[in-house]
Amino acid sequence: MEKQLRFVPQPVKSEFSDGSLKGVPYFSAEGYENPIYSAIQDELGEKGDIKVELKEALTDEFSTANEGYKLVIDKNGITVFACSPAGHLYGALTLVKIVNQFGKELPIVTVYDKPASAFRAGAMESLHGMRYKEDWAKRWVRKLAYGRANHLYMGYDIISLLPEYEQYGFGEFNAKSARELAAYAKKYNVSIIPAVSVQGHYNEILSLQKYSGMREVMEEEETEVSNIGNAICPNNPVAVKFICRLIDITVDIFKPDILMIGGDEIYSSGGDKACRHQMKNLGKTGIILSNFIRFRDYIEAKGIKMAVWGDMIIAISGENRYDGSLESDKFRQSNMYLLDMLKRNTIVFDWWYVGES
Repeated sequence: MEKQLRFVPQPVKSEFSDGSLKGVPYFSAEGYENPIYSAIQDELGEKGDIKVELKEALTDEFSTANEGYKLVIDKNGITVFACSPAGHLYGALTLVKIVNQFGKELPIVTVYDKPASAFRAGAMESLHGMRYKEDWAKRWVRKLAYGRANHLYMGYDIISLLPEYEQYGFGEFNAKSARELAAYAKKYNVSIIPAVSVQGHYNEILSLQKYSGMREVMEEEETEVSNIGNAICPNNPVAVKFICRLIDITVDIFKPDILMIGGDEIYSSGGDKACRHQMKNLGKTGIILSNFIRFRDYIEAKGIKMAVWGDMIIAISGENRYDGSLESDKFRQSNMYLLDMLKRNTIVFDWWYVGES
């Protein structure tokens, strides 16, 4: 019998012995409260010849590691040792891959594995013509779990979650389908990172008469986006209230450990009359940083870590990825102070269209 596991990701270590175990593994989630165990049942099936045992961690560095496991296949049966339901899940998914490779004659092997990184993620979004499809989203969650990812960045139109917009039919993505996906992802140890943009990427919403008053109107800037603006005015109290409502609804549905607030491609900022005073003292980047800090505090109070795209912040460090303009040196001291304030409870995601990060 072949003594090599041919799948990815490869476990950290595999120890083979002579002989084999014949039969079909199965698992019953009866008596388990954590939804992860129902996913293990779904993946292994409820019927077979060999009942898979899930046990508490031993003393080795793998089964005692967070999300790690030790999978033992011997002549007496199959056991997954782990200190968490996630570890049991990953051990069971490795077993599924072994079954797919070897069929009904399983090798005698002990597999040791633990994650190299605590944060492992994939992404999906509605931009660029991609419409949300529930079946596809669930398949993607399963693929992430099999690849050992434990987070999913989800950049879909959060306005679809507002009750007043359900009647307009924004496809299959709405509050009901979002809750269902969040529950499904939890079964596979995947935490969804929903995206609620707090300033940029609001072209479509701001084109609606109801929300047009929240726009950053660039009265004092002569640019190609002058008086158009793709962004919400961060100092408009109506806009702030609107964003807080979106955050509240999103948190209630997804119950995330990380919430993405966007922060990329903010082409229009600092020209609106509500921002003029801030613009003179902080510059465009300072306005954006101040807005980030406002919502960081709001999100932190909910026990959630905030994530931002770092595109616009980078203008104070000597580069700009859009129009080539950099923040004026006269704002550098105040901007660096704000950047230091932002560091608490914030993850900065880096994005490049070309080149290396």
